[in-house]
Amino acid sequence: MARIVTIALCAIATFIAISALGIASTEMQAGKYFGLPVYTTGTPEQIEQEILAQLPVGSSRSAVEAFLNQHEIGADGNSVCREQGDRLLCRIGVEQAFWKPVRETYSMRFDFTDEQRLCAVNVWSEYFWFGGRLKKIG
Repeated sequence: MARIVTIALCAIATFIAISALGIASTEMQAGKYFGLPVYTTGTPEQIEQEILAQLPVGSSRSAVEAFLNQHEIGADGNSVCREQGDRLLCRIGVEQAFWKPVRETYSMRFDFTDEQRLCAVNVWSEYFWFGGRLKKIG
């Protein structure tokens, strides 16, 4: 009986450690994209502040697209971007792997005026369990 409990506890600990690696890898990716210090966790608020520091409200749509291209957001296989009317929607942490049963993604929405000027940036994170959404934050 003790052996079964030990094996079960080891399996649970392994699962938790692997899940944490999936979340941490997205945070590290976000830090790389936006130049966040290594010791930060890359919260949606920090990412939003960093984006607005580099792309203030009123920036042109072409400046936003150049920023995304410069940081390879939407072009590196672990992020995607798409247009949706007067918005650009991007997501970081889209790469799924069997060893990432729980993963975190960061979504960014860039809103533009009729003159194609940046008017708002919203960033939020979501947790996925084997592809199904668990929780949205931000």
